[in-house]
This record gives sequence, C-alpha cells and structure tokens, in this order.
Amino acid sequence: NDAWQGGGWQRHDNWKAGGWQGNDSSQGGSWGGRGGGGGGSKPFWRQFVDPSDDPEVIEWSRQVVRSFLASGEAQEEMPWLSNEQRNTVRHVAPEMGACWLKFGKGRYALAKAAAASSADGKSVAARLVEAVKQKCEEAGGCVSASWAFRDLPQELWVSASIELKLKNIKGLLDACPEENINNNNKECRELGLRMNAKRNGFIVGESDGYDDAVFVRFGAPQLREARRALEAALHQMPAGREKAAYGRGQDFLRGPHRPMSAKELEREQALPGYRELLPARARLPAFKMAEQICAQVRREQVSLILGATGCGKTTQIPQFLLEDCVSRGEPCRILATQPRRISAFSVAERVAAERGGKVGGTVAYKIRFEDKVTDSTQLIFCTVGILLKVMQSNPTLEGATHIIVDEIHERDLHTDFLLTLLRRILDDRPDLKLVLMSATVDPSAFQAYFEQSACSTVTIAGKTNYPIEEFFLEGILQILPERAHWKQLKEKAKSKSPSAFAQGPLPGIPLDQEAVAKALPALPWDIAGDVARVHNCTAPELDLDLAELVVQMIHRTGQEGGILVFMPGWFEIAEMVKRLEASAMQSQLAIFALHSRMPTSEQQAIFRPPPPGKRKVIIATVLAETSITVEDIVFVVDTGRSRSTFFNEASMVPALRTVWYSKANGFQRRGRAGRCRPGAWYRLFSSLQWEAMDEYALPEMLRSPLEELCLEVASLGLGAPEAFLSEAISPPKPEIVAHSVSLLHNLGAVSDETGASLTPLGDKLAKLQVHPMLGKMLLLAGLFRCFKPIMTICASLGYKSPFLCPLGKEKESNEAKRQLSKGSQSDHIALANAYDGWCSGRASFANRHFLSHQTMDYIHRLRSDLTAASKDVLTAVPTDHSDERCLADACRAVLVAGLFPNLAWLTRFGKGHSLQGLKVVVHPGSVNSREGSSLVAFYEIQETTERWLYDTTLVEMAPCMLFAPFLQELHRGKRVVFGLSGWHVAVDTEVADELLLLRASLADFMSLSVGHAPTQVHMAATDALSRLFSEH
Repeated sequence: NDAWQGGGWQRHDNWKAGGWQGNDSSQGGSWGGRGGGGGGSKPFWRQFVDPSDDPEVIEWSRQVVRSFLASGEAQEEMPWLSNEQRNTVRHVAPEMGACWLKFGKGRYALAKAAAASSADGKSVAARLVEAVKQKCEEAGGCVSASWAFRDLPQELWVSASIELKLKNIKGLLDACPEENINNNNKECRELGLRMNAKRNGFIVGESDGYDDAVFVRFGAPQLREARRALEAALHQMPAGREKAAYGRGQDFLRGPHRPMSAKELEREQALPGYRELLPARARLPAFKMAEQICAQVRREQVSLILGATGCGKTTQIPQFLLEDCVSRGEPCRILATQPRRISAFSVAERVAAERGGKVGGTVAYKIRFEDKVTDSTQLIFCTVGILLKVMQSNPTLEGATHIIVDEIHERDLHTDFLLTLLRRILDDRPDLKLVLMSATVDPSAFQAYFEQSACSTVTIAGKTNYPIEEFFLEGILQILPERAHWKQLKEKAKSKSPSAFAQGPLPGIPLDQEAVAKALPALPWDIAGDVARVHNCTAPELDLDLAELVVQMIHRTGQEGGILVFMPGWFEIAEMVKRLEASAMQSQLAIFALHSRMPTSEQQAIFRPPPPGKRKVIIATVLAETSITVEDIVFVVDTGRSRSTFFNEASMVPALRTVWYSKANGFQRRGRAGRCRPGAWYRLFSSLQWEAMDEYALPEMLRSPLEELCLEVASLGLGAPEAFLSEAISPPKPEIVAHSVSLLHNLGAVSDETGASLTPLGDKLAKLQVHPMLGKMLLLAGLFRCFKPIMTICASLGYKSPFLCPLGKEKESNEAKRQLSKGSQSDHIALANAYDGWCSGRASFANRHFLSHQTMDYIHRLRSDLTAASKDVLTAVPTDHSDERCLADACRAVLVAGLFPNLAWLTRFGKGHSLQGLKVVVHPGSVNSREGSSLVAFYEIQETTERWLYDTTLVEMAPCMLFAPFLQELHRGKRVVFGLSGWHVAVDTEVADELLLLRASLADFMSLSVGHAPTQVHMAATDALSRLFSEH
C-alpha cells in the first residue's frame, strides 16, 4: 500500500490529477482533508502557506525540485527564494518525492529519500523519515518538515518530530475533528502540542502526574557557564553600590524668570497687533465678565468657571488674570493645561497673537518635543502630562501663582489624577490659585470635591452672534434630496454585518415602525419606518452613507462655510475621505482629516483658509470637540458616536468599543457650528435616541488600565495607589487598582503588593515617559546589548505602528511586513528593521514598504526623546551585538523580560491561550497570524470581535523561566515541575538546581547593573547569557 509510483504517493487511495485523494475526494489539484476540499475549493493547508496561482511560478518551482532530484546531492539549501517562490516549492515538493526543511533564521532546504528497497521491508515513508533525520542532524537540527509527512502513520511522525525538534503539524486534523480542536478538547490539544514539538525542544508529556507539563531541555553546562559569568561580574561590583544619578521631572518653574512690570504691560497693550484684535475680543461673552472673574479668583482659592463653547473662556481668562496681577504689582506665572498637544499650541498661538506678539514671549507653550518657554514668559500653555512631570520634582509647584485646568468635563485619566494631586497641595500652598474651566459639567460634583477650599462658580453665557439650526435624523430624512438613493442604502444596510464592537441600540428606544410612529406622532409613516430601521442597524457603513449624503446636500445648497464631520475613529475617517475624494464634487472641496496621532504639521493645516473657490471639509474624531476652534466652520455633521477603551473586569483586558456619546459631548460638538455665520447641526440619529443618551460620559479612570498611574503615585511618594486613588473625584474599583499594582510588582517596579514604594528599577522606570513594560525593556536592552533595536520597538509600541494597510492592498501590506521581519517571526524585530531601512531611504523606502513616513518621522523623534531620557538613568550603554543572530535572540529575551506576563501559547492558525488562560487570536496583520504550536510574547491585547494580539514575537521557554518573577517548585521526582503562573514546566533535576541558582544571580545582576557603566566582566556575563538564549 505504500509503494512509490511515478512521483506520487500511492496509499489506500489514488493520486489523481495532481491532487491527493483522501477519504473525501479531491480533484483538480485540491488536497482533500476531513470535510472535503474537492471541486476546486480552497484546501485547508492554504491557511498556513499561500503558494502562487501563477502557472509560470508553479512550473518554475517544479523545475527547481526536478533539478534537485536529478542531482547527486541529498540536500540543497535555498536562502535565495522569495516568500512566493518558497511557498510554491514547499507546495509542489511532496508530490515529486522531496521534503521541505526549515533550519530556522531564514535558512531553507530540500531533502530527498533514498530509493525504496523491498529487501529490508521498510516503507518509503520510513525511508523518507530516515533521510530527513540524517540531513537534519548533519545540518545541526531543523525546525520543520514539509507536508509530505502529513499522511504518515501518527506514531512514526510523533517519534520523528520529537527527535528532530520539528515544528509543523502533520496529522492532527486526521486524529481530531476540527470542532474538538476549536473547542480546546484536552486530548486534541495535547496531541497538537506533542506533534508540533517546539523548536527549542520542549514537548508536552506526563511528568510525575503533571500530564500537561511542558518539558524544557536545558543544558546544565550552559546554565553553569552563564551563572559563573554573572557571579564574576557581581564579585567586581563595589559593596553598597549606590544608584546612578539621574535627573527628575521637567521643572521649568524653578528656572530663570523675569516678572512683567506694569510699564511692560502698558507697552504690550499699545502694540498694533494687540489693539487690532481687541475689538474682536471685546465681543466675546467672557470679556464682558472680566472684572467679575478676576474678583472671584482673588477672593477664592478654587474657582469653577462654566462657559458655553465659543464664549472665549480658554483664550481670555488667562489674559484677564495676567493683566490683573501685573497691574496690581503682584507676582504672576500662570500654567494653563490642555488635554491635547494640538490644543496647547493652537491656543498659545492665538493668545500670543491677541497680545500683539509671538509664541516665546509673554505667552509660550510646552508640549512633548517642543518647548517655547523663555525667562520672560508669564503664561504657559502645556499638556496635563507635562505638568505631572513637573510635579515629580516640584510637588507643590513652587514658582507658579495660578493653575488653570481646562476641559475638566472630559474626565480623562490624567486630568482627574491632576485634580487629586492639586487638592492635596492646596493647604500647603494657600497662595496658589486653582481655576477649573469647562463648557458642560455638573458643578455640584466639583464643588463638593473642593469643599474645603470654598469652590465658587461663575457662569458665562454662550456666544450668541449666530443662530444654529438643529436637525435630528427624522428631520434630515424629510429634506434629503437623494430620497431614492437613501432607499437603496437602507436595503444595503440590511445585508451588512453589524459591527461586533459597536454599541447596540440604546435601551428603551422603539425598534419597530409602529412604536416609532406612536412616539413621534407628527412623523410620516414611511419616515417612521426608516427611523426604526436605523435604530436596529449597527453597521458602520450606514453612518458613512448618511454623512456622505448630508455633506452633498449641504454643498448643493450653495451656502458658504466649512463642514465639520465627526466620525468615531481613524477607519471611518479614512473611508469618508476616500468617498469624498471619489465624488463628483471632489474638485470643489478642500478635504482634511483630523486625528490625535497625525503629525502636528498636518493637524495645523485645518486652521488655514481653503484655496479660493473650495469649501473646507474636516473629517475628525473627538479631537475637534473641545479646545480647538476652526473659525470658518458653519455646519456640523454628527454621527453621535465615539471610540473609547473600556476595561473588561472579567478578563482584565482593555476592550475597544464604538459607543454613543453623552449629551454633554453633543453640546460640545454643536458649539463648533455657526462660527462666522448662521449654521446648522445635523445629528445622524433620532430625537428618541438623543433622549436615551447619558448626560455625561463615564470618567476614564473607571474604564482604563492604571499601571502608569499607579507608578506615578509611587514615584511621587503618595503612599499605596489604592489608598491615594480612593481620594479621586471618581475612585476606580479596588480590584482594578490591585491588578495594575500586581503587574508593576511582576515587573519588579514596586517592592510589594501594596505598591507604596518603588524598587531601584521602578525609580528609573518612573523617569521614562513610556509604559513601565516598555521602560523595563529599554533598561534591560542596555544590559543585553540590543539597545538600538529595542529603542525603536519601545518608541513604536508607545506611539503606534507605522505599517499601513490600504484598503484593497492588505495582502501586499502584510507581505511587506513579512519581508521586513527577515524570517525572525517577530513583528517587533520587523519594526526595528523598518526603522533602519527608513533611516537610509526615508520617504521612498516608506512608500515601497507600506510605511507611514509621518509616523516613522514621529518615531524618530520619540527615539531621540527616549535617548535623552535614557541618559538620565543609564550612565553608559554598551555596544550592541554585531552578530545578527545574537542581536535578535537578545531582543527576544528582553521582550520576554519586559512584557511578562504577556505570553501566549498558540495551538493552531494563530489561535491559543494566554498565560492567564484567556482565549486569544493573533491579529491577521501580524507575521505570526498563521503560527501554531508556538510561544509568543505580545504587548497589546484588545477585545473587539476577538481578543486580538496585535504585535507578537515567537520566543523560547528559556528566557521565560529565567525572567519570570515567580517560579514555584511544585514537585521533585525524576524531573522537577515548576509552576509558571498557570502553566506547568518540567526540567531535569540537575537542570532545575542550576536554573534556580542562575535566576538568583540574574536578579542580583540586573538590580545592581541597570544604570551603571558596563565593565569587561559585565560584557562577558551578558555574552554568556546571549549564548544561552541563542542555544535555547
């Protein structure tokens, strides 16, 4: 039954038409697995590899195999193949009698079996296994074998895979029904793990009763060598070594400052620019209340100022306070916070212009990468994050006379944290004035919070120069000219899949035509039906369709003025821009996109007038909702949705959701309309939906991970994070705080589970402006000589991925990323390679490799910022490894150390379980999206349709066991079984003892080495560790 005939396998079934005929037939080149696959359907193995469909490539691949089979060589290496060629050769090899091998690190080869001989009674299958064994052993071991092994007897394959440390699965689908695999059937899972035996030699098998233990093959001599090298380095370190010196915070308040005199104020007020803009300022409602506001601030330590959008509070009140203090001869240095960078610099530029000067004089701003503050600056606009950094070294804000916190209604994480800090210092700084400002907020909550400081409220009327006409969905549908087109869109929306991560219908709203008609009796019957359909539809395309029709309708009326369209996120913005650019009116529009992660230069473009004869159209997220004002906006088109992250308390994983906004957010968006003439607010939802919306949004502190905040609490010496955050205006749940502190404890940043005090490592992490996981990676990268690539990885993960995925070019984009990964099976290393390539080719390289040039430029600036911050905590950084393999393996080890416990075991098709036991899926954009039987480290996990792992790196078990904060010995017998969080890991007894000694030496070495100049012995120790990582 196992005879070799004509280049194909002859088993119980027959080889027909180039395809494998299994139990379920397969004709025409398809491979029939369980459940079919014949008739030209896509075979199951295409989920793993994607061979070319080009006949020329297929014939070329067959010729490669023919030439190899005809040669006298038993093995041929082929590092020169492209991905497409490699996958096609991999596909055709089995049918021609060859076996595809992978030796790791981008090395590939073909192997062939010795001729079958009936004399020894061995089958061709056994012969092929023997040939593969021999060739792999000659080459020092291989990672995977081709699909030629798929139909070998299971015992033969398991034996070969374990002995050869092979990686790919061959027979699991025959042994276990697919539904059992998907349901994580224990028997199938264990078989899959065994038959996928990991490349570093760990397998699943029974270890003294622990039948799910992962056996890890360590070499005791290598562990001993690394330990002795570490001990030698520790022996040379001076006793009682002190921590390296480093800077703290960004305290510009204690720098040189020259107060403004009354004469200087008079000269400034006489400037032409000041006098020219004074009449416009005088028309603002806030201007008319200048004396009342100044008197309130002089009288009370805390003032709450409420003013509708457009009243002038953001630009005018800081100027009132400045002029009032200077005219009275009192000291004045005002810090005004804004929640975003674009708000800080745009407001500063406007205020500087109103004072007749430029940024950098009386008025300046300080944001990340840009500092315009001089010794003559009296009024500083900055982000909340900048002020928090100042408080690290200047906790009572000495040097400041007034703190203005704007947009407090947004209730973002850092603003609420800042208010908690400020409330604490008010008693110590009775001379400090705190001014809280917002357009829409419940004053009672803030008055109660600052009760001890007698917080009083001043309310400013809104700017009422131009009326704003308001439309709900039911009104829009009655005036929409494209009524026929709308009917087509309704039908199309029925067939659209609902968004799995969009909020469903608001509770209590009617969902059928009759109920809508009853609730809105004046509505025509057909319109009531349309409204009911929209109430039931969560497909994002419907918002896009409606918004496009409304923009067209506004433009055709001929009324002048810009249009601001609010969309939930970047995907919708990009799609809307694409639609408008493809429309018939494209030549008459100046289209801008506004998103928080766009470069500053592109964000500033929205403030410039459009070219003559064109209408400005801005497609924006919530970024355009507050603080920034685009004066020529007349019409607002509002989807009523925003994208927010919520912390899933059950899984402790952040979940991204598209949700309905609050009424307070709606009024903010309304305030963007009618800036220069009568305007309109088009709400793409019904009045019934509006009535069901919450009054205010849920504070971010109640729906976000809190690791960075807890680290900040400890760094400021504020005690246990749980106790301090309980003082917040909206305290987070204790279990979420405890989870965040536990993560910091695992990282080694805090000394115990209370999180009240920092370790030396945590003290350094608090000075780096990145997530503590990324900060630890950065510090360890200096120790393990992989600083430059890890610097790039941290900068990118702390910002966003530079990889673009244009609509319709997803395959090409993913392939470009795979090429940049250079066979490393790491999205993180692909990021480092992308940056290195971009540095040499800039925009041209970015265009060829589907990279955002603007994002790469920002990452470049972030790297510079991180380099400067690192110099404060690292006295010196050793040269990186020159050997690419050692460098890549060192990067993997550092990723494990920094990202722990963010590890997952993938069983099949990129699906698996995290260390915490959660079902996870590698995102399709990752280079590891098709991996199976692999251990991966990841940074970002987010719930939408699945729990997606976005950026992953295949890692080994060795660094996991070395860097895991806790490794509990569970059993000692023939082997020692350790508990690694929820996993069981088994090693030989001799290895276990050496492993525990090495872990202790490594912990001491990292604790005492981070932040200090390396010695030659230090370098020898890290080299020994790097060899250990490379071998395992």
